[in-house]
Amino acid sequence: MSSNQSLARGIAVDGQHVYWSRTSDGAIGRANLNLSNPTMLVTGQGQAVDITVDDSAIYWLTGSTGKVMGLAK
Repeated sequence: MSSNQSLARGIAVDGQHVYWSRTSDGAIGRANLNLSNPTMLVTGQGQAVDITVDDSAIYWLTGSTGKVMGLAK
């Protein structure tokens, strides 16, 4: 995973990217498989914890509310 990603909780991988959830600020991040080009896709997701991906979207669970959230790729 890229550096400076404190409190990363979940990791998911598809054919092109690695994704992670970060509890410190509720962020969902993405980087290329070689860990280049790290990008925060969303923040403020209430202690984002578990994360998974499918062909069309990224899904994560918010630890503060228990809601399943999603974002189209």
